[in-house]
Amino acid sequence: TGDSQYRAFLLLKALKTVARTYEVQRGLRATRAGPNNPVRGNICGLRSLTVSLERRLMGPNSANINNCHGSCAFPLVNANNHAVLLNSHIESENVDERAPCCVPVAYEALEVVDWHEHGTSLSIKPDMVAKECGCR
Repeated sequence: TGDSQYRAFLLLKALKTVARTYEVQRGLRATRAGPNNPVRGNICGLRSLTVSLERRLMGPNSANINNCHGSCAFPLVNANNHAVLLNSHIESENVDERAPCCVPVAYEALEVVDWHEHGTSLSIKPDMVAKECGCR
């Protein structure tokens, strides 16, 4: 029927697009990696980052807030639709746009000791510790 042929056509078109994108990205990764720079270690992911809190809070003195680091190349890590379309646009040789970036997409709270005019208090600060990364 016409409906099943249309679905088959869409599926074929999608597979061709994915295959072409994969080939382009594979070439880009090989070029970027070179012989001494394996790409696997540079994929978008969570890394430990300890920062000092001494100037901002009474305690703790420091905290591991994590950060995201790495490249956002095909296949994109935890990407949204905007990042997928942006990446596709850039791969079509439209290099005038910013590529998707590896950024935190989920956070955890951090318990801290605040000081204010009435003394100190224990509080929970939302969105302080990165817990998941994605390409945005």
